[in-house]
Amino acid sequence: QCKTVKAINEGLEEVIQGIESGEHVITVDLRRTGEEYSASDSDRSAYRGQILIPDIKQNNVDVSVEFRGAEGGTTLIGGIQSETAAFSVSNVNFIGNGKDKETWKVSEDNPNGGAPNSRGNARDCTFTGYYVAISCGRELRMCGRNNTFRNNHIAWRISTENNNGGNPDALNCVFEDNEYAIWVESFHF
Repeated sequence: QCKTVKAINEGLEEVIQGIESGEHVITVDLRRTGEEYSASDSDRSAYRGQILIPDIKQNNVDVSVEFRGAEGGTTLIGGIQSETAAFSVSNVNFIGNGKDKETWKVSEDNPNGGAPNSRGNARDCTFTGYYVAISCGRELRMCGRNNTFRNNHIAWRISTENNNGGNPDALNCVFEDNEYAIWVESFHF
């Protein structure tokens, strides 16, 4: 169990770059955290930052990453970003930078999103305080089940046609006090 987002990112980079071919599932067991970030208490501090799944540059490689939150609660103040690898996440409390902020204060390049432009699945998670909590873009899809979206500008945005099979799925999701629950930019008929 990595204690920081930096350690998770370094571990993912090392493992993914070492893969030469085939299908691989990488499991990341996240530790139980408190709800707040504390630089002085890394054992209970919430994770803070953007988890970045590196691009898959090798041919004939299929990688998916499973992030498993701990029983009793895992909080990530930030998000998960993936351009080429599929991922799943469960039992994580995602906290954003505030629904009126399009980007993070630390870097104008990072969107204020829980899972921006990602191909993945989220289950039993909460997303609070994002400009866009989940975004299905760049011909990617996002499935979510049993999630709660609170106080986001846009809880779920669909912005491009999905040519990868399947459709976005929001089974048993709850949308509370979002400016827009689901924002569909085009139905692509």
